Parts: sequence; structure tokens; C-alpha cells
Amino acid sequence: MDIMELGAIGELVGGVAVIATLIYLALQVRDNTRSLRATGTQQFADSLNGWNLMAAGSVEQSRVARMMFEEPENLTADESYCADAMMTSVCRSIEAALLQRDLGALHPQTDVLLNEMVRKVFAARAYRAWWQTKADYFAFTPLFSDIVNRAIREQAEA
Repeated sequence: MDIMELGAIGELVGGVAVIATLIYLALQVRDNTRSLRATGTQQFADSLNGWNLMAAGSVEQSRVARMMFEEPENLTADESYCADAMMTSVCRSIEAALLQRDLGALHPQTDVLLNEMVRKVFAARAYRAWWQTKADYFAFTPLFSDIVNRAIREQAEA
């Protein structure tokens, strides 16, 4: 075997090694994407659970959460502040999940859940009223604002 044949064999082995490396890296990227989506989805679920824990944190918080829906006009200034915090938390969680979705960090099926959540949350009169009076103050992203405003319009047309 002369030097030319050895060079050809070396090029062949090198080419196969490059292809094997690219396949390995593609598999690693796919696995990493799955892991990121799983983590993002779990963080979103944790934030959803946080809303429930916030409203159920005490009898007083539960009462404020209930009053937000049933009689928001009867909230005291302190209760209204608590209600604002709860509403902002709900909106920020959904807003963050929408941004994560757009970055590909959430499972694609999460999109259906997010849109349904916005529709259901803002079907409540108290949430719509809160949005119309406080949304500008809390400065939400245009993406989230557009989705909420669309849900409110659809609710009004229904």
C-alpha cells in the first residue's frame, strides 16, 4: 500500500467520523430540546399551581379571590391591592408561557391550553374589568395584550 492509498483510506475514515459526529450532535440537540420543553412545561404547571396556592393561602386570600369574581366593587383598598397582585400574577404567568412557547421552550400542544386559559380567565366579568382599568399600568407585552383583547372581544360578541 502506497501513501496515496493510505491517504484515501484516511479521508474515508475522516468523512465517516464527521458524519457520525453530526448524527450524534443532532440526537443530542433533539434530546436537549425535549428536556427544555419538559422543564418549561413543568415550570408553567408550577406557576398555575401557584395561583391556586395563592388564592388558598389563607381564608382571607380565598375570600378576596372569591370577591374578585362575585363583588369586586365591594373590595376594600387593601383587598383591591391583593386582587391586583393575584390578577397580575395570573397574567404574567400566561404571558411568560406565551413567550416560552414562541421560543420553542414549551410543547406545541401548550398553545391550545394557553389560548383556552386566556379565553376562560377573561370570560369572568371581574377579569375583564380589571384588564380594562389596570392593563396599561402593568405594561404587558403586545403579544399578550392582543390575545387578551381578542378574547374579550369574542366574549362580548358571544
